[in-house]
Amino acid sequence: MVGCGNSKMSEEMAKDGYPLIDNMDVSNVVLEKMREQYRAGYPGFEFTTMDATKMNYRDNSFDVCVDKGTFDALACGPDRSVIANLMKEMLRVASHSVVVISSGTPDRRMNYFKEFCDGQYSHIEH
Repeated sequence: MVGCGNSKMSEEMAKDGYPLIDNMDVSNVVLEKMREQYRAGYPGFEFTTMDATKMNYRDNSFDVCVDKGTFDALACGPDRSVIANLMKEMLRVASHSVVVISSGTPDRRMNYFKEFCDGQYSHIEH
C-alpha cells in the first residue's frame, strides 16, 4: 500500500482476506502511529518509511501494488515526472497488478495512466 497515511484501507483489506500488507509512506510519524494502532491485531502488517517514487524493493516484490490517494496528491504538483515515477515504480515492484484508486475524473486521469504505463497495462478501468 503506497502512501498509506492513516487510512483504514489496509485494515479493510485484511478483513477481506488479505492479511499480509506492506504499508509504505514517507512520513515516519504517521507510520509509528499506524504501527502502534495495528500492532496487536494485524501481525501480517509491515510499515516501511519510503518514497513511493523511488522504492528500494526488488522487481516483482509484491503480487499487487495498491494506491489510494498518492497519485492524486502528486498529480496536484507541477512536475509530471513525479507521477510518472510513481507509476513506473508501482509497475516495477508488482508481479501481477497495480491498483490506483483515484478521485480524479476519467478525463483528467486516464491519459496519465495510459501514458505512464507505456503499454504495460492489460486492462484499465474507470
